[in-house]
Amino acid sequence: MTNEILFFIQIFVIIALSFGALKLGKEALIGWIALLTLGANLFVLKQVDLFGLRVTGSECAIIGGMVSLSLLQEYFGNKLAKKTTAICFYLLIAFCLLSQLMMRYIPNSTDQAQEHLHFLFSPFSRILCVSLIVLLLAQRIEIGLFQLLKRLMPKRSLGLRSMISCSLSQLFDTIAFTFVGLGSLITSPFHVIILSFAIKALILCCMTPLLNLARLIHKKEQDESVLI
Repeated sequence: MTNEILFFIQIFVIIALSFGALKLGKEALIGWIALLTLGANLFVLKQVDLFGLRVTGSECAIIGGMVSLSLLQEYFGNKLAKKTTAICFYLLIAFCLLSQLMMRYIPNSTDQAQEHLHFLFSPFSRILCVSLIVLLLAQRIEIGLFQLLKRLMPKRSLGLRSMISCSLSQLFDTIAFTFVGLGSLITSPFHVIILSFAIKALILCCMTPLLNLARLIHKKEQDESVLI
């Protein structure tokens, strides 16, 4: 199975799980956003080739988190969306502390995990520190842009507003994280920015039409609840 096929499967899975979380309610959607945020910080350590471009494995998780945040704003309010960013911030710090403490344990003679955990979590703490700051700023930008667009374009579709706000916030996220978080590890930051943002834009184009479907599903459920 090629990376490209897996790429589209991952998009489909993220969309399906986002809809499932929306159907379960705001608590599930908050947990799903937090899970995607943590996953994105782990998946960024993996480098893959997609469509002839070199990118990290975190692109789908990042966009999935931002799109889910748009769903949270649309159906449960801006205040809860802002609180969710704080929850994600808190959980990432907590996970970082727990992972660092786990690595400090002295392994016994039968342990086979220490080397792999060290490889995975050693760069994770540094990347996470940068990612937390960039993530918080990007999510705040996305929330602010989404609310601004909602006031300026109240009759426009959720998909269009989400695409614009996510695109601009992810452009900031890509530039900031590449220079600050990965600057010392790569030789051509501008090249990475172009490739990474191109993949994010592609993911957004794939997800945006289905956000309108989420509105129809949510409206149908509300109508059914009223009838009951």
